[in-house]
Amino acid sequence: MALPYSIWKISDEKELKLRLSSHQAAKVEEKIGMNLLKIFMPEAGEEFPLPPLKVVLLLIHGALQKYENGYSLEDVYDLYDEYVDNGGDQTTFMTEVLMPLFEVSGFTPRGSKDKKTSKKKMTVVK
Repeated sequence: MALPYSIWKISDEKELKLRLSSHQAAKVEEKIGMNLLKIFMPEAGEEFPLPPLKVVLLLIHGALQKYENGYSLEDVYDLYDEYVDNGGDQTTFMTEVLMPLFEVSGFTPRGSKDKKTSKKKMTVVK
């Protein structure tokens, strides 16, 4: 059975459990003024939407409340800086922290390590 939370590895010594409860998700949606899935939808003229860092860290703050209660939003900014100081970056954060958080919180389907992924062959068009 899958864990009910995802893990944010900030450093070799520090890992935090993340899970966005429905209550916390509603509070974050109220603060940002939109559905959480909408943060990944491109605006007119955008091809690759990357949510603003302040929105992402607000999500993380909400997700810490269930298992790691006690962190302020300012603390989350400091945690993110520590993550970056230890080699993290925003793109990796999106794929390794935010997307798993959305899965365990019920916003996107959970991935399965048992499922076979289709391998598509890439060809060069001349």
